[in-house]
Amino acid sequence: MDLAEQIVSKANKKPVPFVLNTEKLYKKINNNPDLKNDLGTPYKREALFLAYLTGARASELLRVKPMDFEGHGDNVTVLLLNEKKRRGAIYRKIPLRTKHKYDGLMLKRVTWLVNKQILNGKEKEPLWPVTRSTLWRWAQKINLVTQATNERERKIIDVYEFRMFPHYLRHCRATHFVNIFRVDAFTLQGLMGWTSPEMARVYVKFDWKTAADLLLGRWKGSTE
Repeated sequence: MDLAEQIVSKANKKPVPFVLNTEKLYKKINNNPDLKNDLGTPYKREALFLAYLTGARASELLRVKPMDFEGHGDNVTVLLLNEKKRRGAIYRKIPLRTKHKYDGLMLKRVTWLVNKQILNGKEKEPLWPVTRSTLWRWAQKINLVTQATNERERKIIDVYEFRMFPHYLRHCRATHFVNIFRVDAFTLQGLMGWTSPEMARVYVKFDWKTAADLLLGRWKGSTE
């Protein structure tokens, strides 16, 4: 069984959460009054924006420092660190790709925060010195119930008690890497930090036969 068959055959063995498009993600995060910056825990919105733009795990996001960013304008990369118990420290460089204005607005807010911290002499300090549970609480301020468009999505929310959490943004970015940026399976594996490209079946919310073609570079357009 080749990779395409594996992806298609295993896609429905566990529920894959529906994802929001970039515009809805931006508006839900940016317009949420519960995510307004305060003196105790500032820059909540920026944390969720970067979680989406990178597809980072929560543990990776909370290690990010201003010094991990390179480039300027629309050509920015960030270095993520994932400390695996068995494999040691693993780094990967993520391009903060943008396709339309909502990606750009997120990136603008993140780079503003990075520059602010550098000017304050905090380039070697984490952007968000908080715990994973705090990051989860921020994400759970986002209401997803109103986004269910069919019975299957409602069941995912109700039966599996699916709520917005930092890893949900990772699902969104993986999906958008495929159906917007048209990346192939092995590029996606590198971007997401997976041990196997087959992990796409867990993350990507898409028409699976089409997704298999896209992931394997068989889409008739070009991949990035």
